[in-house]
Amino acid sequence: MGIGIVNVDYYELDRQIDVRIEQFCNVSNNYGSEVLDKDARLVSSEVFDLQDNQLLSIIQRQQDQITDLEDKVDKLYNEVKQLKGRR
Repeated sequence: MGIGIVNVDYYELDRQIDVRIEQFCNVSNNYGSEVLDKDARLVSSEVFDLQDNQLLSIIQRQQDQITDLEDKVDKLYNEVKQLKGRR
């Protein structure tokens, strides 16, 4: 019984590892395209609720908070604009 020699192509192995890491980090590969909106932001938790305490769910909650704050700022801006117009 002879012992065979195994040739390892380290470049190809490294490339395959990089491809797998890239695929794993791509949110769409793990959750599907419905988790991202047209601007490549995570959609609201009301649309696609991720599991709690995962990094993506934390980012999603932060994006929800940012969207809420943007809405509040727009509303306040419009109210101030109306108040200035009454002078």
